[in-house]
Amino acid sequence: MYVIRDVFKVKFGRMKEVMVLVKEGESFMREMQNPNDRILTDFTGEYYTLVMETHTESLSDFEKMMSQTFADNKYEEWYKKFIPLVDRGYREILKVVDLKK
Repeated sequence: MYVIRDVFKVKFGRMKEVMVLVKEGESFMREMQNPNDRILTDFTGEYYTLVMETHTESLSDFEKMMSQTFADNKYEEWYKKFIPLVDRGYREILKVVDLKK
């Protein structure tokens, strides 16, 4: 199992606008069966941080999901509205360790 975290630093004062877009995006991502598992925002640390977290069984599953997402016109239109609200971002891919094995 992998946890993929897309971390974005939202432009100062633009988090409300971003959250409206995130809700909009979740709607069509659910239709494509690629919703984020969790949406997180800062509580402490750097202000205006947004994390979109997804879980997949394998990296090939993640790659397939990303290919499907990027090919969708709804995603492309959504992304054009999202990017101007963000300063920067990065992705973390973490492997879940099962200590019971």
